[in-house]
Amino acid sequence: MLTKEQVLAFVNGALNRGRTTIDTELLAVLKDLSALHVLRDVDTTQTIDNASPDHWNLNYPDNALGTEQAIIQVTLTDTSGLVSEPLRTLKGGFKEYLRLMGGNQAASVSVPHYQCCVNRTIYVLPPPAGSYAATIYYYRYHDEDLSLIEFEDNWENAIKYGVTAEVAGLAGLEKYAAGQFWLARYAAEKEKQRIAIPRDAAIVE
Repeated sequence: MLTKEQVLAFVNGALNRGRTTIDTELLAVLKDLSALHVLRDVDTTQTIDNASPDHWNLNYPDNALGTEQAIIQVTLTDTSGLVSEPLRTLKGGFKEYLRLMGGNQAASVSVPHYQCCVNRTIYVLPPPAGSYAATIYYYRYHDEDLSLIEFEDNWENAIKYGVTAEVAGLAGLEKYAAGQFWLARYAAEKEKQRIAIPRDAAIVE
């Protein structure tokens, strides 16, 4: 696996610099690459119940990406341990959710079957009839602890080129050949990796 020290050595060699740290630039690049929906995680800390409308929906995990596509799959487990089928995404989005709810403020008598993701909230439909523990599979940002770079080896060039471009920009080289060179290499490698990312099949109703 690529290390922070290897990236630092690459940057110093590429730009003829004597930097001793690249933490800020490295984290910026890792978060930028994370936004391509690469790193996955699972959250099992949340529950929903029928106590009130405030308890009907789920929140995005703190480290999740903010996009609708960040939520890969949600399942619900009732108090007997029965796990639901994955919630299906409403084709019509939040507008359809509001239409189907129709101002309803009463819990249903069934298990939620649908989800709609808006503003880092996972709205479920119909409202829960009982208490359920949620399992949320999602895409997240890279951890801020840089002692371990979480990307696989095929991302090495993108990371090195991106951090080099970041350092070049801070050094005022972005208008010169060196800065433009590394920006272009980063953009090309990032696009190459984006195209190669396997996509999860959407569960849509």
